[in-house]
Amino acid sequence: MEDQLYSLGSYKHLFTDWMLVEPGYGVAWAAEIPGAWEMPHGVTIIAHRPRVETEPFLRQDQPWESSVAQPSLIQDDGLFRAYYRVQAGENRHQPSGSMLAYAESNDGLTWTKPNLGLIEFDGSTDNNFVYGMDIALGRSIFTGSVFKDSNPDAPDDERYKMVYRAPDPERRESIFGAVSPDGIHWRTLEEPLIPGYFSDTLNVAEFDPRRGKYVGYFRGWTSILPGKLHGRRTIAYSETDDFKHWPNPETVVSTGMNDGADSDIYTNSYTQIPGADAYVMLPAFYQRNIDVMEIHMMLSRDGVNWERPIQGPIIPRGEPGSAGMGSMSVGKGMISNSPGEWSIPISLRSGLHNESHYQSKDPKPASDVYFATWREDGFTSLDAESYGEFTTIPFTFDGSHLKINAWTRFGGDISVEVADPYGEEMGRFVDGKVAVNASTLEGKTFADCDPITGDNLERIVTWRGDSDLSYWQGKPIRLRFRMRRARLYSLRFV
Repeated sequence: MEDQLYSLGSYKHLFTDWMLVEPGYGVAWAAEIPGAWEMPHGVTIIAHRPRVETEPFLRQDQPWESSVAQPSLIQDDGLFRAYYRVQAGENRHQPSGSMLAYAESNDGLTWTKPNLGLIEFDGSTDNNFVYGMDIALGRSIFTGSVFKDSNPDAPDDERYKMVYRAPDPERRESIFGAVSPDGIHWRTLEEPLIPGYFSDTLNVAEFDPRRGKYVGYFRGWTSILPGKLHGRRTIAYSETDDFKHWPNPETVVSTGMNDGADSDIYTNSYTQIPGADAYVMLPAFYQRNIDVMEIHMMLSRDGVNWERPIQGPIIPRGEPGSAGMGSMSVGKGMISNSPGEWSIPISLRSGLHNESHYQSKDPKPASDVYFATWREDGFTSLDAESYGEFTTIPFTFDGSHLKINAWTRFGGDISVEVADPYGEEMGRFVDGKVAVNASTLEGKTFADCDPITGDNLERIVTWRGDSDLSYWQGKPIRLRFRMRRARLYSLRFV
């Protein structure tokens, strides 16, 4: 039975679903007075919208930037890095005119575009390009993204990696890659990672330490026959042990019956949530009828099965005249550039998706990159608007102290008690009565718990001043929560 227990380890548990919450059994039978077995009540899961900053952190301010979009962000040993696609020059649709530029920051707030002198463009190397033209063997990187490989077995000269779409020698669209020792100097992998696969959107890859594999998210299609049948765009997934060879992606997310008949999913924007047992995608849903894109939210425990906490957009399109009134898309990566907050990059355009295709000469599109910012752990929360209780399923953990991220309104509080799931006699007669709940640990009851109030990003739970749970490390426990006017974002053992 213990082999089936959920192991939280030292991961942070975000309340993105009901997975850790005991659903209870309902009304007990054979009892003198019917009672529920560890039934939750008065709690719900809420999705939270971000704060979208009013000023961009990456502006379209260089002569070679006719568009700035879809950045990859990396928080890299004290340095913040941004890799972003540039449609260089007047002809935005020329394959070699789509290149990768680089910016960096010491604080994640003020960014510079260093003169790298690596790639000649328009007769000069005075620019911030890191990839394109000859280095890319003439290939476009129109849909590329970058990541720093956390695989301990990865070679040092391939610590940074890139995936992008380009034609192969047989002129089939394929997924290609590049590698770098420092994130600046790149070497193109000549053979495609996924031969003959068409994915004309932001392609995203990472090494997932929880799965021990490289994972990739690409564009998928349903029922497409070029020139005759326009299928719906979907999100497709692939995983591999070898970054240089990937199986064909398969669709894992598509639009549902409650989405508009003209809707499909334009991007995926997959991101690993730092230190957590969950993943997030912030895909752009494209409404073909009005030619606009809005950002939705999807969450997952395993990176394959995804849920949407709300049906509509988490970031709706902007009002008329605003930067994001036409199209928006989220890039790749998440950084913390302010204590207690997570920021992701979002490209905002005032023009519609297809607008430029109907003009004889492309105007300089309004395309800058902003931050959308959530509270740390704050994509969703478990809320008790007035009063609520819940018990966790039995689980094991690594560590000796329970840390929670929580917030309470005036007059609200949170209390926690610890129970031994194998000290229970649920459903059995004990002293002539049916026991319906697990046995509470002595000294770790609600009555012993020091109430948690106010705004706490990292609050250690204590019972009469004592927080030590080291005896129970690796052993199964349950936690019970009582919440009044409170919000619980995450819990973790440290």
